Amino acid sequence: MPVYCGTTYNSANKIWSGPQEKDLFHYDLTLGEAIVEKLYLIPDKVVQITDSTGEQVKAKDLLTNSRNIVNKFVAMGLKQGDVVGLYASNTTHLSAVILATWLSGLCTHAAYEGCDKGEHIINSSFAIASFS
Repeated sequence: MPVYCGTTYNSANKIWSGPQEKDLFHYDLTLGEAIVEKLYLIPDKVVQITDSTGEQVKAKDLLTNSRNIVNKFVAMGLKQGDVVGLYASNTTHLSAVILATWLSGLCTHAAYEGCDKGEHIINSSFAIASFS
């Protein structure tokens, strides 16, 4: 993730330099990092409205929620490449969970909440974790 503070001074060349940043479309930039870059530019803009409840989420709230979920993923011992199974309807906080998986380098397997649990692979393949 790009660094937003700090400068260096090269006394031999007498040059001040800012931090090195990745180009926005550089091949090393992850999808999560690209989204975070854009969300930082619009912290007070509403980026999500849940139709059923009318609840609105601002960019800064999405970032905060995603950061908290990333911390929970780390506390759970999840590592890059692990699979997070989602069995959920479209809710206000689902976008924060998805963004957190992208920022953590986790793979996501989503299942529609209307399908029968007994018919789906999620029944036997995934451990169930709850975030509250």
